[in-house]
Amino acid sequence: MYKLIKKRKCIQLKKKFFKRNGGILLKQQLSSSDGSLQKTKVFSSNELEKATDYFNENRVLGHGGQGTVYKGMLDDGSIVAVKKSTMVDGEKVEEFINEVVILSQINHRNVVRLLGCCLETEVPLLVYEFIPKGTLFRYLHEQNEDFMLSWESRLRIASEAAVVHFNDSMEDGRIFDIVDAQVKGNCNEEEAMVIANLAKRCLNLNGRNRPTMREVARKLEGILLSRRGISIQQIGEVDESSTSISCSSFEIGIDLPFDCNTSTSSETW
Repeated sequence: MYKLIKKRKCIQLKKKFFKRNGGILLKQQLSSSDGSLQKTKVFSSNELEKATDYFNENRVLGHGGQGTVYKGMLDDGSIVAVKKSTMVDGEKVEEFINEVVILSQINHRNVVRLLGCCLETEVPLLVYEFIPKGTLFRYLHEQNEDFMLSWESRLRIASEAAVVHFNDSMEDGRIFDIVDAQVKGNCNEEEAMVIANLAKRCLNLNGRNRPTMREVARKLEGILLSRRGISIQQIGEVDESSTSISCSSFEIGIDLPFDCNTSTSSETW
């Protein structure tokens, strides 16, 4: 009887945590999607406890301000990194779930992929792909003779971390410090600011706050038309057929720091 009562209490507690951490909202998002969100996997607490040997200290990969990361092995033999997050603010549950959905869809060589989450524990557990070679911090500050980061490699890393330099420059009003020198001389400042603000909106992690492809196309087309003496007010609504473009055909000759595959709908960046 004692074991039965304890088991029932445990089940009820898991349901409570699942609801508090946004589990119902996540299920709604997954069920209402057109299948594009199926990459987000919901793990059970039993799966991850077993994978990490009940969060054994010997499995700790690292600590950070956002939580502790453990090395784990799932039942199918795949190695993962399980992040035991800090407590989620109850008022930010929707934002947290949106970010989980978005991040789990990102597939970029410079971003550790989020495989899914577990919400039936006191604090959310995030499951990432396991990167065996360690962190960038380790290679920058704990170098050894077996692996040295060359100057070229450091420059490449700095360049690829620019998804932060851009945002900082925008916030500090220094956007023209990072405009390509080859076009800086004949660059229209007003046009550059419109595009920079558009790019900043495209970088928002919350898909609801990012512009649609239609809006992006309209803004850029408006700039081109204004160069021909047509004001943006005269442009009016752009015909829907002219803006039904895919990411692969959306080329404007500059490298913007966003990934087309992070969208939450077919026409959102």
